[in-house]
This record gives sequence, structure tokens and C-alpha cells, in this order.
Amino acid sequence: MKGIRLSALAGIGALFALTACAGAPAPEGSAGTQEDVVLRYGMWNVNQEPTFRAIADAFEKANPGVTIEIELTPISEYWTKLQTSIQGESAPDVFWMNHLNLPLYASNGVLAPLDDVIAQEGIDLGEYPEAIMEKYAWEGAQYGLPQDLDTIGLWYSKPLFDAAGLAYPTAEWTWADVEVAAAALTDPAQGVFGIASSVDSQSNYYNTVYQAGVEVLSGDGLRSNWDTPEAEEGIAFWRQFIEAGQSPTVAQLAETPAHQLFPSGKLAMYYSGTWNVGPYTDDPALASTVDVAPLPAGAREGVSVNSLVSAVNAKSAHGDVAARFAAFTASEEAAKIRIERQDKAPAFGEMWREWADNSPFALTELYDESLAAAFALPATLNTAEWTSIEVDAMTRIFGGEVPLPEGLSQLTVDVDAVLATGR
Repeated sequence: MKGIRLSALAGIGALFALTACAGAPAPEGSAGTQEDVVLRYGMWNVNQEPTFRAIADAFEKANPGVTIEIELTPISEYWTKLQTSIQGESAPDVFWMNHLNLPLYASNGVLAPLDDVIAQEGIDLGEYPEAIMEKYAWEGAQYGLPQDLDTIGLWYSKPLFDAAGLAYPTAEWTWADVEVAAAALTDPAQGVFGIASSVDSQSNYYNTVYQAGVEVLSGDGLRSNWDTPEAEEGIAFWRQFIEAGQSPTVAQLAETPAHQLFPSGKLAMYYSGTWNVGPYTDDPALASTVDVAPLPAGAREGVSVNSLVSAVNAKSAHGDVAARFAAFTASEEAAKIRIERQDKAPAFGEMWREWADNSPFALTELYDESLAAAFALPATLNTAEWTSIEVDAMTRIFGGEVPLPEGLSQLTVDVDAVLATGR
């Protein structure tokens, strides 16, 4: 996955309410019986398809008669396609789910809980990060098991640091170190930017707002904190780089995103996720010339840590097999496959350490530091609605179209109005 990108699902609650009343799943033939079972598995990351094909192959080998067909959909189309397929009762049996959308899907009866398979197979829930497990629970039921573990780090180009005569970032860096380095690394004559101020909540501004001292939503999820001095400080951190010419503008980043600039050697640093590990490892040039450090601290340390799950379609005709496969994607055996393929970090136990030790990048330090300062991305029943408003506002604020205090004040009013309609 290239991280979590927030998608618009406004109004889908009504759609779910209709489909939830459409009837129970058809009877199934369970694995191991005479009847063959074909499971459709929906995911969005083409780079991870080989890993999940290997995971599916391992499940098929252990369950004769089961065939798993992977259906890839780009993240830009994934949620819309899923919504449409749910309405048409043609959604995959198992599909990727993030915790931002979990409350909406679970509350509308679209997903089947995994509690039965957890009990039947004796799955030890203590093997998974508790904070993430809680995000995939709804009204006492567990709807997913974390299959991977993403965090955010400061990715940097060693050749550009060397050329500027700068020491590489360390776990002791603070915002002040980033500001000094961004200025020193920017080289307009060579078209090199020191850093990228992308309008990216997960990688960028949620982290700096948290590091400044607040989360973007109150603990009860009923109001936002955008009109606080801490939030203003967390956003000002990014605006300064654009204003100083040390980051591409919002328009430039829309045309050529940071994840394209960085490998090209035109960007010295950027905050991004461990979803880069696989592609960067596969590129020999990048594997030897870039690295990642823990996020620099503000007033406090903090970094968003996230995981995806494989969720089960409540209307799957093969619910029992689907649930077992969903659980298998987060199992110890699946974790070993991830390690072998240097895919994303597994969430099972501390197997991420073996994954990190096999990497050309400084991932052990990154995860040790990140897990000690982790927070989860905010989610409510109407996440998609208020995050859409947020992204529009941040695009104008980062772009200098509206003053920072006024922009955040209006954003607070707009987000709070949405939050008032449902958690």
C-alpha cells in the first residue's frame, strides 16, 4: 500500500442500509469438502500483489479445493469500486480495509466479524499491537487482524547530504535540524529542493500537529482541534518551506509528487512511509543511496502508525473459508512470507525485527522509535466527509491562498459541523 489515502464515502451510509437488508449470504461449501470454493480477494497495491499471491498459494496448499483470485484496483478507484460492488452485491469475498473506513462499513452490516474464527483457531490476539486491534473492533466484535505495520520516517538522499557537507539525520533530530538542513540542501541552480511540503495528512501534517501538542480531533471525536496554537504551529512548520522556496509549491507537487521527485535526485528529504521499503530495496541505485531516520521531534515525539486488515464480506457465499483466509493473511506464516519477500513489515508479534534486520535501510531504529511514540490516525463514522473538507482547506492554506489562522479557524467550524452529525 502507498499508505492510506482518504476517500470520499459521503452518503454511503444510506446505500449500506439498503444492502444490509437485502438478505443473508447463500449457503456455502466449506473448504476440505467435495465442493470447490473460489474466493475473490480485493486489494489496491500492485507492488504487493506478488506477496499476496504467495500468501494465497500457501493457503490454497493447506486447503485443497480452495482457489483465491486476486482482484487489483488502483487506490484512486478502490473505494468507489468497492462501494458500487457492495450495492450490486458483487463485492469480493475478502478485501483490504483500513481503520478510517472500518466504522462506517462495520456499523452498516457490510463486514462479517472474525470472532468465531479467532476462537476456533485459537488465535492469540496478544500477538498484535493493542492500539491497532482496537481500531478494528466495533461494538465488541473484531472485524480484522493487523496484517502489516506502517510507520512514517524521514527519508533522505545520502549523495545530496554528502554534497552539502551535512551529517545524516539521526533519532536526535528536532524540527530545528530539519529547518537548517532544508535550507542547506536546497539548490535552485540544480533544481534540487531540500524538503517537500506535501498536503499529506498521514505522512506530514498529522505528525507535526501531534508533535506540537494536540491531536486533530478531541478524544471523544466530537470536535476538532484545528483552531489551537499547537495546530497552527504544526501547519506553519510546512508552510515555511514553501515560502522560502525550499519545497516545491502545492501546484508543483500536484504535477510531480514527492514520491517521484525523491528517486530522481531532485528532493533531498521527505516524510513518507515504510511502504517505500519494497520498491526502494528492489532498485539497486536507491538501496545504496537513500536511507530513513525516525521523525524529528517537535515539542514532543509522535508518529502515526497504521495497519491494514483483510475484511470479510458479510454476504460472501463462502463466509467460513473467507474468514479463515482473512485471518491467515495476518498469521505467523504470512509474516514469514512478507519477510522472505522484503514486503511491508508484518504486524505479528515482533517479526518486524527480522524484516528490518534484512533491509538495507535503518528500519530497526525507525520502528523502535516509532512504536514508542505511536498514535493512530483519527477515524469517525463520517471520516471521509470531514477529511475531504480538511484536504481542500489544507491545499489552500499550504498554497498561501488563505492566511493560516483564518484558514484553520474556518476549518474548525466546517469540521465541527460534520462531526456533530455523527461520530
